[in-house]
Amino acid sequence: MLTNMLIDTKTHLWDFAVTNMVKSYRRDTRYPNKQDEELLRIELEHLKPKAVVFMGTVARYGEKVADELWIPHHRLVHFGFFNYRRDKSVKELYDKWKEILESL
Repeated sequence: MLTNMLIDTKTHLWDFAVTNMVKSYRRDTRYPNKQDEELLRIELEHLKPKAVVFMGTVARYGEKVADELWIPHHRLVHFGFFNYRRDKSVKELYDKWKEILESL
């Protein structure tokens, strides 16, 4: 779903990076811990992004790190929410994504 959004919104692959807040195996259900926060801090310090987009509830644990580093951030609903509802109409995410990109 992310790939489709990037294609449909004509987002250049060099304009962003993707990471998970929980630094663990795929589909790990645990919540972020201090080590996850520190690893996110290291990523952000090295990448020096113009902004960060937090997708989903768990990702929002990283907002504290972005605030401490004075990096603007935005929130989006996670694609999994739509997938769980079997709802493929994610146009609202596309519109918000475009809005965020235009603000940079």
